[in-house]
Amino acid sequence: GLWPAQGRVLLAAAAKAGKTTIVVGNILPSLVDGRAFLGEHSSQPVTGRVTYLNMEVGERIIRTWMRRAGIINTDQVNVVNLRGKASALTLATQQGRQRFAAFLRNLETEAVILDPLAPLLATLGLDENSNTDVAMFFSWWAETLQIADVTDDLVVHHTGHAGQRSRGASRLLDEPDAIWTLTKGLGTDPADDDPFNTTQPRFLSAYGRDVDHPEEGLNHNPDTGLLTFNGHTRSQTKAVGKANHITDILQDQTPRSINQICQTVGGNRNSTYAAV
Repeated sequence: GLWPAQGRVLLAAAAKAGKTTIVVGNILPSLVDGRAFLGEHSSQPVTGRVTYLNMEVGERIIRTWMRRAGIINTDQVNVVNLRGKASALTLATQQGRQRFAAFLRNLETEAVILDPLAPLLATLGLDENSNTDVAMFFSWWAETLQIADVTDDLVVHHTGHAGQRSRGASRLLDEPDAIWTLTKGLGTDPADDDPFNTTQPRFLSAYGRDVDHPEEGLNHNPDTGLLTFNGHTRSQTKAVGKANHITDILQDQTPRSINQICQTVGGNRNSTYAAV
């Protein structure tokens, strides 16, 4: 219901929203172990292997997160750490595409995850804001995967536009079969977030070909990195957060008027009044 078989997914994620957590702790276990994705979406595990092209996070951190995720079929995961080495993927030439395709074939790759896109575009001399450059990249990318007999791929990209859609050229939204958007915080604009919210909640939405999942809150298990849908909309999550903060304020058992509570909580007075 989220990733069509033999399809391409674009995961657009806000900065520090947990994109690597959702990839390492949730997507990989679903692809190789058949674990339900986000607690409710069944998955068809790959018969080959998943090649994870890590462009951003240090090797030690990735190893720690993978152990924490408790992946069973670890032999079906190829982790290729390319932080600072994106230039190794010379997709701009036919020879480079053939070489990378052979690399993927040798790893028995069935699905590829590119995390994230920006470093590879930069090393190829392509501008993420140019529709022409983005189209050129996906032409090279698709050709490489076709040569390698890779049937599925997921490309991670940072969001722009107030964190609500992928950053860069509109052509980025044309290429995938499904677009997942991972956001954080209580408002559509970070400036709207309540000041007391130190651990911002995360939300995921998805749409595309036969894909339509409205934005829904995520619960996070820090011991495993597991994310699960919690059934809450953004407004419901905000109401719960305010109610919890009000409860914390009243723990000292000091009498306060509703106006005093609203002043202490801050933010939108009407929503705080309703929470009181």
